[in-house]
Amino acid sequence: MVVDMNDQSGTGWLQVRVVEANGAFGIEDAQVLVFGFNEDGGDTGVIYSLRTDSSGLAPKVALSAPPKSRSLTPADDGVPYASYHIKVSKEGYNSVEITNVPVFDGVTSLQRVNLVPEKMFSGISPGYPKEFTQIYDVPPSEQMP
Repeated sequence: MVVDMNDQSGTGWLQVRVVEANGAFGIEDAQVLVFGFNEDGGDTGVIYSLRTDSSGLAPKVALSAPPKSRSLTPADDGVPYASYHIKVSKEGYNSVEITNVPVFDGVTSLQRVNLVPEKMFSGISPGYPKEFTQIYDVPPSEQMP
């Protein structure tokens, strides 16, 4: 059986929850940008620009993913999910970027993002940047032999 590695005919969903204090409080009105990846691993541009509600939840969005049937075939037929990149920001907090967020056909992927208030970093050391972005590069899953 030949598998089309570019087949993204499935649909999965992504919902992002933005919090502080390791989940104790949702952050309202944070901006959540969702990007796709091209074949070279670079961003394809913004797919969704979202805002969080009072509990820190961004609206659930539909994203293309490989069909569920890909997860039923040997691993050399490619990964059974699509990877997306998200950037989360809110004034007064340090920004967060997460790459390789997996989205599976027929599944809602939940991604929690913890933002840290900028004031938490003000006394760390002289010259420490007031604003910086935490970057989490989630490595793609290894294919099974």
